[in-house]
Amino acid sequence: NLGQIELEIDFLNTLAVYAQLKEVNLAIFSDLVPMFEDFSGLASANIALRQYDNDLNINGVVIVPVLNLELDKLPESHIQSHPDLVFTQPQKQTFSLEESDKFRMPFGINLDINAIIDPLKRQKVRLQAFDFATSLHGALNVRLEGTNLAVLGDLNLTDGLYQAYGQDLLVRRGMLNFTGPVGLPYISLEAIRNPKTMNEDVIAGIRAQGLSRNLRAELFSEPELENPNILSYLIRGKDLNAASDENSSVVITNALLGFGLGQSESALSRLGSSLGVDNLQLSTQGAGEQTQI
Repeated sequence: NLGQIELEIDFLNTLAVYAQLKEVNLAIFSDLVPMFEDFSGLASANIALRQYDNDLNINGVVIVPVLNLELDKLPESHIQSHPDLVFTQPQKQTFSLEESDKFRMPFGINLDINAIIDPLKRQKVRLQAFDFATSLHGALNVRLEGTNLAVLGDLNLTDGLYQAYGQDLLVRRGMLNFTGPVGLPYISLEAIRNPKTMNEDVIAGIRAQGLSRNLRAELFSEPELENPNILSYLIRGKDLNAASDENSSVVITNALLGFGLGQSESALSRLGSSLGVDNLQLSTQGAGEQTQI
């Protein structure tokens, strides 16, 4: 089902097209965004296209009340090798983000579109990417002047889950701030262990900040604690010195090991490809002091 589209075309002086779209099925555009395993939803819009000499101006408002995004793979420009990895086979050349955001058109296009995401905040716009899932709402302004594409605005993250250290952490607050390239937002995120599973009145979590291709993460707690103790609250829900069947140092070591393996997934995949091995992965086996890679 494509949706409802109404067009009004004016040739009186110069070409002008006015379009009103209601509940357009966004799945018809899924081939344009192959990095998404699932790209489906509904959108409505009022768009005006006007020709001025050799330029085409596109202005309007797009409202997206429902959208499901499932990210299957990262753009190659966002995948970076660990500095300790050396590939002896030639690697496929990719364009930088700045180059990929520039379009070559036979005529000039000036785009100015305001996009409103989940305006009623019904948590109907969902993003799932690897170990992260969240609802999105906010407003973006998409501009294209000549060959320069820019996205400005904020998307708020709500009702989110982030898998880390063997836990489903709750996203307490989060935001994507766009100030230019669409694929390079500034991310601000706080994810905490569910307070209902904590033995004490302590909040422990992970705070991540930075650009999407260079994200920095750190542990935090309320009240402020040392990192090993924060990690203990994240994993076990209790103080590092609290009684346990497992040695506390083993608990912390295994958690760090699991976290490190998760962070190295993209590099391991590329290493496997260079060796002719599909889907190379590392994992842990055993428990406590018997843990092995």
